Amino acid sequence: MAARTVLNTARRFPYTFAPALARAFGVEVSAIAIMLGAVQGVSLLSPLFGSLGDRFGYRKMMVTGLTLLFPLTLLAFSLPFYMLFILAVTASVGKALFDPSIQAYIGHRLPPERHGLGMGIIELAWSAATFLGVPVIGYLMEWWDYRAPFVALGVAGLIFALLLHGRMPVVNEEKEDIERPSLGSILTLIAGNPATKWALGVGFFISMANDGLFVVYGGYLEDNFGLGLSALGLATIAIGASEAAGEGATALFADKIGLRRALGLGCFSSAAAYFLLPFLSSSLYASLFGLAFIFLTFEFSVVVSFSLFIGLLPRARGTFIASYIAAMGLGR
Repeated sequence: MAARTVLNTARRFPYTFAPALARAFGVEVSAIAIMLGAVQGVSLLSPLFGSLGDRFGYRKMMVTGLTLLFPLTLLAFSLPFYMLFILAVTASVGKALFDPSIQAYIGHRLPPERHGLGMGIIELAWSAATFLGVPVIGYLMEWWDYRAPFVALGVAGLIFALLLHGRMPVVNEEKEDIERPSLGSILTLIAGNPATKWALGVGFFISMANDGLFVVYGGYLEDNFGLGLSALGLATIAIGASEAAGEGATALFADKIGLRRALGLGCFSSAAAYFLLPFLSSSLYASLFGLAFIFLTFEFSVVVSFSLFIGLLPRARGTFIASYIAAMGLGR
């Protein structure tokens, strides 16, 4: 979880500090936005990266993904913006290698009746990046300058890569005599399985619904209630808390009530929350409650879906989960 928090912090902090990074590298904020778009675009190649875990081992891909953070330390030197662009995309490849591999690893190591617990715990790293990682990055930028977070993240990535290599039990290695299918055969398997196609559709639509709200909720609060930047920041913290609650609820309850039932409950609750939000617009507190509930149910649905779908293709867990991540990316 700690290693994944480092990767998630590397992904999330440029959004928060985009103006500061633009000033530091002497570019417009729009250039940072283009860079972030390229970083997000890497997720569309997730099936390729996920298949590497199925073929060569999940631990190897996790270690490789963390190691790809280390080149960020080059930004300790005064480098031009194009180097930031290249290194940010490189780090995003590391995350694309790590995420499906850790999720497939959980699916392989834990029995199905504990998938919700395992996924809920590792997904807490997403909200931890908001509550812990991004504030630490802000402190480092004030203490030193814009170069500090890149050095810290690069060194942390290398340290966790060494720890995982030395301490994490191996799965999917030659000694376990596990079949290593090619990417083409795996994609054919996914395309020929009705359950996997339905699952990809679930990821696409729940992501599309949430992202449509995510890009406008700040303007909604500002226009309706006149919130300033600091108040919007507090609203974002509330949303982060809701995400953590959704992840925690998955870990605590999803296995007990059954993953299929939990996913249905999450999707139904999300739909109800979206429907009710317009009726809560007369009150700031009611609107904040509605938004928080939406993000709680969305996060619960997403983490439960990972927990359930990780078992659809046991021979190709990494590739399918990576395909699911790509479907969610298309929904955005």
